[in-house]
Amino acid sequence: MAVFNYEAKNIDGIVIKGKLEVDTREELQKNLREKNFFLIKVEEEVAANNLSFDKFKEIPFKDLSMFCKELYFTLSAGIPMIRSLEIINGNIENKKLKSVIEELIEEIQKGRNMSDVLKEKEEIPNMFAAMLAVGESTGYLDEIIKDMSIYYDKQHQQKLKIKSALSYPKVLVAFGSLITVGLITFVVPTFVETITSSGGEVPLITRIVIGISDFCRNNFIILMILVMGIIGFKKYILDKNENYIYERDKFLMNSKKLGAITQQVTTARFARTFAILIKGGMGIIESIDIVSESIGNEYTKKLLQECKELVNVGSSIGEALEAKEVFPTLLTQMMKIGEESGNIDSILDQISEFYDSESDFAIKKFTSLIEPVVIIGLALVVGIVIVALVLPMFQSMGSV
Repeated sequence: MAVFNYEAKNIDGIVIKGKLEVDTREELQKNLREKNFFLIKVEEEVAANNLSFDKFKEIPFKDLSMFCKELYFTLSAGIPMIRSLEIINGNIENKKLKSVIEELIEEIQKGRNMSDVLKEKEEIPNMFAAMLAVGESTGYLDEIIKDMSIYYDKQHQQKLKIKSALSYPKVLVAFGSLITVGLITFVVPTFVETITSSGGEVPLITRIVIGISDFCRNNFIILMILVMGIIGFKKYILDKNENYIYERDKFLMNSKKLGAITQQVTTARFARTFAILIKGGMGIIESIDIVSESIGNEYTKKLLQECKELVNVGSSIGEALEAKEVFPTLLTQMMKIGEESGNIDSILDQISEFYDSESDFAIKKFTSLIEPVVIIGLALVVGIVIVALVLPMFQSMGSV
């Protein structure tokens, strides 16, 4: 038996959360269907000793985009779904996606819909399964898949730009750290005997550098364990703690320097995601639920859920976003115009493109400020060590 945490919706659209102990996800879904509940999200509780931190990671945007693109090409060429999936699976390198497709083929052969199968997979974004369900019900599945390939490609490109922009500062920090460790661990000790044997008074800065060097060499293993422990604690404990994630995302959205970048990236992601959901024929309430899960920011997710409550009592989505001050004024005003004109999806597409370019500029500006700081910091560290080593030599030469 396994314990599953789930979210489900009844026929009135009310979302409930619960926990149930059953053998399989299929049994959980069957139990909920008997109670007239539609499964939205499910996650299996895993015992600590069996925990695999990689297990629940979603499949990368790049792989999802390629999968959608290939599936659209095969379906539009008139190839049946099962045969299309078999062809695509032969070229898939991502093991998780390959496993999902294999199970998908098996379940579709049993008569199940593609979207129903994917809703049960933690590796697949909820939005993808929801959009496929819309496509299956409207008969425009191939067009939905085409739109999703474009959407995930843009998401991948945005993520790639952010990663690329931040890579140089990370390299500088790593390089500087290696040089500092190398100087303190290997270079300083070779000068210690020469410095101390001169018989003169050793300068304070030199004594400090030698002390740091001795401490690092004598406690190297302990320090490495401590560093690895801090990294592991952040990655496997803090980054999985809901309160920490919420406070971190809130700080990122409201901080003076990083806030502008975070808000622009988040705004572009919201506009792009909301546009494709509305274009696909999904309702406002359901779209808010899906976009809040895929927004990638817990603070923004909470505000979006509060917006949903306002929409439920009669506000428009533009008014709700404006009231909660979730996104910049430009987006909320344009959404109001889109709602009045009935052209909200195309307006949101334009907004996402605008904020994509704005976020690119903001990231480049931020990294251009970080790089000199890192270089100056590295120069200071190296300079201090060199001065600490050379100063006693000059003093001894001057005393001769």
